[in-house]
This record gives sequence, structure tokens and C-alpha cells, in this order.
Amino acid sequence: MNNKDMERKFLLRMKELSAAGGAVYLAMSATLHAMAELPVNPPEGYTRMDFKRAIRVIRECQVAAPDLSEEFEKGAALIRRNWLYREDVKG
Repeated sequence: MNNKDMERKFLLRMKELSAAGGAVYLAMSATLHAMAELPVNPPEGYTRMDFKRAIRVIRECQVAAPDLSEEFEKGAALIRRNWLYREDVKG
């Protein structure tokens, strides 16, 4: 599979997650933005509980893929700091 095919597949999957909404989409979005060090506003239409569920998804991903734990931690920190507005979070 070449890079263009992988990119198309990735974008399609993100579009599906976006349409479905929910914690998995929020977790992926936060982690990707944090990894790329891109600023992102909280997505509209989600509650504090949705953001907390996304952190739970990230924690599950950390267990499943411990080699990416640091990247997932950045996503969780972004959610806490920027979307839940907790000032006591580093990351």
C-alpha cells in the first residue's frame, strides 16, 4: 500500500469516526493534534462527560499499545487542559 492509499484510508476512517461522534473520535482527534503540536478548540456539541469518556478511551489505548503511551498521554493532557480547562495539567 503506498502513502496516498494509506492517507486516503486514514482520512476515510477519521471521517467515519467524526460522523459517528463519540469518545473514540474525540480521543483520536486530541491525540493527533497533540502529537502534531497543533492548537485546537474544543469540538462543539460535546459535553464534559464526552471528553472524560475520551480520556478513558485513551487510557485503554495506552494499555493496548504501551509503546505509544507518551503520545496518548499528550492527547489526554490536551483534553484536560484545553477542553476541560484544568490548569493543573502539564503536557
